[in-house]
Amino acid sequence: MNGNETHGLGYQSVDEDPNVSVLLATMNTTAELDAIRRLRHWERSQLALSGGLRLLDVGCGLGEAALALAEDLGIRGDVVGVDRSAEMVRVAQANARTARCRVRFTVGDACALGESDDSFDVVRSERTLQWLNNPAAAVADMARVVRPQGRISLIDTDWSTFAIDVGDDVLAARVRNAMRDERGRPSNIGR
Repeated sequence: MNGNETHGLGYQSVDEDPNVSVLLATMNTTAELDAIRRLRHWERSQLALSGGLRLLDVGCGLGEAALALAEDLGIRGDVVGVDRSAEMVRVAQANARTARCRVRFTVGDACALGESDDSFDVVRSERTLQWLNNPAAAVADMARVVRPQGRISLIDTDWSTFAIDVGDDVLAARVRNAMRDERGRPSNIGR
């Protein structure tokens, strides 16, 4: 980030960003992308949720993915969303006002979920692990809170496979390598 930029490219510290509204707007825009819609449709078909289940969304952001899945849970279902950002949780709570099932969005840590062992039928996390310092700890805590025979859906990006066609193979390789190692975060965790 140079001195002229007002925000970073990531979601590690949304609430401290001077332009949190830009990050929130980007989340809204991203949720409307055809690729994200198709991805979430695929996830929904794979999860095959039914009424009365408990769903945990780790890194819930604005809550739109969890709330879409809540439709399959019926009035006896439960949705819990956890996100590090209080601003995102505030928006998610506002979005949840019309949900058919019980919904709780809370500020929390993906690596220490604060939920009981074996308490969810389904745990999901989408494009979150790449922003964590210790994604393995987050996955371990998700495994702890999912019930035996439960399901975990982990969707993330492998930025090292990002295709770049700028007519300069050396430059493209440099950008790909930078994306792979960007800020020391696990940007290829989707692999």
